[in-house]
Parts: sequence; C-alpha cells; structure tokens
Amino acid sequence: MSAHTIPLSIALIITTLISVVSPAIAQDQSPYDILEASRNAIQEIDGFSAQFRMKGEAGAMFKDTLPSMNGQLFFGTHDEFGRVIHCIGEAREQQTKPSLGIDILIAGDRYLWTDIATRTIHERPASGTSRGLPTAIPLVLLKSIVQDDPYATDTNNADSIDLLTQETINSVLCDVIHIKRTKPKGRTSRSGSDAYTDARWYIGAKDKLPRKLEHITDAGLVKITLIFELSNLKVMSPTQDQLDVTRPNGFSFKSTMPKPKADQPVEPEIDDPTNEPIGELSTPSQRPTPS
Repeated sequence: MSAHTIPLSIALIITTLISVVSPAIAQDQSPYDILEASRNAIQEIDGFSAQFRMKGEAGAMFKDTLPSMNGQLFFGTHDEFGRVIHCIGEAREQQTKPSLGIDILIAGDRYLWTDIATRTIHERPASGTSRGLPTAIPLVLLKSIVQDDPYATDTNNADSIDLLTQETINSVLCDVIHIKRTKPKGRTSRSGSDAYTDARWYIGAKDKLPRKLEHITDAGLVKITLIFELSNLKVMSPTQDQLDVTRPNGFSFKSTMPKPKADQPVEPEIDDPTNEPIGELSTPSQRPTPS
C-alpha cells in the first residue's frame, strides 16, 4: 500500500459523507423557525417583482372548471394603501371560457381593478365573498404577504405543521412547509376560499421568500389543488406607479368601501384662568329634565 493510498481513501470517504449528510443538515431545522425567518425576510425588504402563474389540478370531471392566471406582479408599500400586490396579465375563470386581461391591486382591506370594457375603476372590500372580481384571486394568491403575518391564516388553523423534503422551484432550492388545516366548523365562505384542507408553502432556502403556494382540497374521492407560483423574483423598490392600477383619463371610479364614521362632536374648551364656574352650564338646576 503506497503512502498516498490511505489519505486518498479517507478523502473519498469524507467526500461521500459530506454529500450524504449535507441534505440532512439543510433540513435540520424546525418548520416554525423557517416560517419566522420568512416573516422577517418579507418585512425587511422594500418589495419585489416577479412573474406569476396560477393553475388548477384535478380529475377529468373538474379539470375544465378550474381557473388560471399568468402575468407580472409587484409587491411593495403603497403611499395610501400600505403593503400591496399589483398584478398585470390575463386570466380565465374556467378553462372553457375566454381569456381576459387583468390589472388588479390587492391591499390588506381592498381590491382595486381597471375594467377596460366598462371604462371603470372598481374598488371593493377585500373578502372571500367580494363579487364582480375579474379573476379567481380570492381563491389562492400570495395576498397574505400584505398582512403583518403572512402565514397566520394557515398556522392559526393548523392541525399539524411539517417540514418536507426540499424541492427546486424555477431553479431556486426551497424548504417545503406542509400545513394540515383544522376542518372549519359551520358554513364556509361563498367562494370556498377557506375550505381547503392543506396548504403547502415553498420558501427559498437562502432568501426565505415564498416561491410557491398550493391550496389542496382533499375530499377523499375528489382532490383539487390550486397552485400559485413565482419565477424570476427580483428584490427591488417598486415605484408608486408599479404599485397601482392603470387609471386612464375619462374612466369612472366606483367604490363600495364602507364610509368612515363621522367624528363625534367635541365640546370646545374654554380658557378660564380664574377657574370660576362658567355661567348657567355649571348650575345643576339648569340641566334639562330627563324624559
């Protein structure tokens, strides 16, 4: 045995061990730690741009009824609405229906969209029952990232939270978090957006930013998965124009947002340096008799 044989053999063994152990080390972390790191990463950036795609997977019976979308989105902080997502692209309500252009803004409390056909800019409260939306955005979208806790909707209703094997999404290695949701009690929303049984988040292993989200509705014989996926994600500071819908001249604006409540009248303060009683208002006998 030569002097070089033993070191070479040891080197090969070490290399093999590293290749085997490394994936385990990458997964040697809690799903809660990954979600918390992702919360912090989303809060720390000014925003990002990305290409997006949404599609549905199901059996032949339901395949043609599922929605689809694709286009470009911008995520960032709007001067008026706070954290928002602005999506531009095209969508189908169902695969058998024609494709329609979309220009829609998702904020924490509202949706805005530009309707070219009616020359109208619509504004509606953000809820699963919002009517008139031109897309299936309420069903599945990364709209939760405009909230303080992007994962609260799933984690607050979780039976279990598990870390699965890492997967590569559009050339980005991702940690995969599988959340089994508690079955909702009573009636669900009209859109069914809160009726899915599982959520699967794909979070970039390095930058901790979400790349993919799956909503899975597993009813036994029927299983439907709605998939929202990001690609070409670039961390950036979007301009205010990139964070708002197109507002062409001559378009009308229609809003169904609740009007703010009028402030209660405030009694004017009277500067009285003498601290003496102020006329009849301070005399109990002058107060009106209760009916």
